[in-house]
Amino acid sequence: MSLKVWLPEGKTEDHRVTVSGKRTTIYAHPIKWFSAEVTNEGPDEVRVMLNAQSPTKAKRLAQDESRTFEFDKPVISNIDLENDVGKTSEVVVTVMW
Repeated sequence: MSLKVWLPEGKTEDHRVTVSGKRTTIYAHPIKWFSAEVTNEGPDEVRVMLNAQSPTKAKRLAQDESRTFEFDKPVISNIDLENDVGKTSEVVVTVMW
């Protein structure tokens, strides 16, 4: 029996995006991420979905709210951010692989 151990390289990358009433996607490339910290700088609420989740499973972040998603292996292939039409949010996403 083989046991595969996943260890992150410890590299991080910041993505700053403006979300304005439509879905914005950040793609992991060339490898998937172990973790992501998403911070909504506002002014409006933003919905966060990992790996093409359904909007009904989205995590909602109010202005100045953060959420960290951490996994034991690299599973995050993309992060979708969206808010309602007419709303705008500045979002910072820090990912680690």
